[in-house]
Amino acid sequence: MTKDIKFELVVKEIFVGLACGLVGVLIFSLFDPWDLYYSVMFGSIAGYLSMWTGIGVVGYLTLKKLGRQNEFTESIGLSFLGLIAAVGLYAILVSLTFKILPYFLSSFIMPVVLPLTGAILGFNYRLRKPTINKDSEANDIDSASRTN
Repeated sequence: MTKDIKFELVVKEIFVGLACGLVGVLIFSLFDPWDLYYSVMFGSIAGYLSMWTGIGVVGYLTLKKLGRQNEFTESIGLSFLGLIAAVGLYAILVSLTFKILPYFLSSFIMPVVLPLTGAILGFNYRLRKPTINKDSEANDIDSASRTN
C-alpha cells in the first residue's frame, strides 16, 4: 500500500467518520423519549457507533479495492478496541484534569477527536503491514526448491 493510498484512506475515514457520527447523534436525538442524562449518554453511544460504522465502510471499500477484504473482520475488531480505549482515555483525562483544561478542549475536541483517532488507528493497524501474495510465495518456494 503506497503512502498516497494510506493518506487518502485516513482523510476519507476522518470525514466519513465525523459525518456518520453527527448523523447518528442527530437521528438518535429525534426519537429520544428520555430525560437529559440518558439523552446525552445514549446520543454519545449512538454517535460513537455511527462513527465506527462510517470508518468501517470506508475501510472495507479500500480493502476490497486492494484485494485484502479477508482482513476486514480483524481490522474492524481492532477499530472497535481502539474506539473503546480512546473513550476510556477521554474519561480518565477529563476526570483527572477537570478544572485544568479549557472548556472547549474537554467538551468538544477531546470527545470527538480522541475516539475518532482511536478507531482510525485501530482499523489501519493491519494495513501498515505488507501482505505476501500467496502466488508469489509459492513461486519463491518452487524456485528455492529448484536451486537446492
